[in-house]
Amino acid sequence: MEKRRHDRQLCSSLIEVSVLAGKSRGSSFCAVIEDVSRAGVCLLMDGALEVGSMVGLRPRDRVVQAYVRHCTLCAPGEYRIGAEFVDYEWTSEDGWPDHIFRVHPGIPS
Repeated sequence: MEKRRHDRQLCSSLIEVSVLAGKSRGSSFCAVIEDVSRAGVCLLMDGALEVGSMVGLRPRDRVVQAYVRHCTLCAPGEYRIGAEFVDYEWTSEDGWPDHIFRVHPGIPS
């Protein structure tokens, strides 16, 4: 059963991720945005992030802070990371990410 509060939009965009607080503080990575919703984002990365870490996502000319809520190994060397935005709600008018695939509500993604 789907537990999400908001519909997700599938996408495929690169984004810079900086660890602001947690074990890997000061590290930066490149990630692929797999999907985005008003409340958060799902990232694919080649490294794990500690659950509870605060990260800075750098879309375009801003920094969006988010907490890592889960990190799952989904293939050898590939991690799926769920992050919840802090004091931010994404809308499609924000201009990021690139390459959004519209998903109709009620259709599983």
